[in-house]
Amino acid sequence: MRDIKFRAWDGSLMLFFSLDSLRDNFGDDCCMTPKGEDAPPHSGLNWPVMQFTGLQDSKGVDIYECDIVEEGKQNGAVEWLERRAAFGYLTDTSTIQLYGFCGEVIGNIYENPELLE
Repeated sequence: MRDIKFRAWDGSLMLFFSLDSLRDNFGDDCCMTPKGEDAPPHSGLNWPVMQFTGLQDSKGVDIYECDIVEEGKQNGAVEWLERRAAFGYLTDTSTIQLYGFCGEVIGNIYENPELLE
């Protein structure tokens, strides 16, 4: 069974936090929203949350949503592929599932958006 882990991006501090560390520091009342959604105005935190894919890259680094991965000469941002019911990434020419991934994490969309240009 895969580990169920999440991380959140604090844009003001420019840091990632694990969901466990946020709960330890802010309690269960902290409000985090899935990537791309807005938190209600009364909430405490409005940090995007990313899920662990259950996979690691070729160097043993955990792969999360919003990571930028590279395999061969192709790279793309990791996301949930609804139509395939799997995590994958989009390149300029195709959609690639992460299952069987042999590449590596080279960044993420928050700290390294230039890697997708």
